[in-house]
Amino acid sequence: MTVRPAQVSVDCADPFALADWWRDRLGWRDVWRTGVRAHAIIGATDGSGWQLCFIRVPDPTPGKNKLHLDLTCADRETEAAAFEAAGARILYRDAMEDYGWITLADPEGNLFCISSRDR
Repeated sequence: MTVRPAQVSVDCADPFALADWWRDRLGWRDVWRTGVRAHAIIGATDGSGWQLCFIRVPDPTPGKNKLHLDLTCADRETEAAAFEAAGARILYRDAMEDYGWITLADPEGNLFCISSRDR
């Protein structure tokens, strides 16, 4: 049997608002929404099949995520500024050799990184 990653699920208080926020940041599309158990799924538009699923849970994230998204781009400072303008918080910057990243928190406090090679 062969398995492959299909989606990453994110626990959150407001799955519809957070799905909209991520959809708009990534330029993805809505895949599925339900009010029954408050799930919202968005999907990549590049044919990769990647999806993010947002699920309503009653408790907040208790601290640093054990799993987080890593996004890559050509200019991490420009992209991080755009995410910050849209409601993310920049937490810190770090680097190793010629590769750096900026760790941010989305509007519900979920951590993610934006990375790029130094020019």
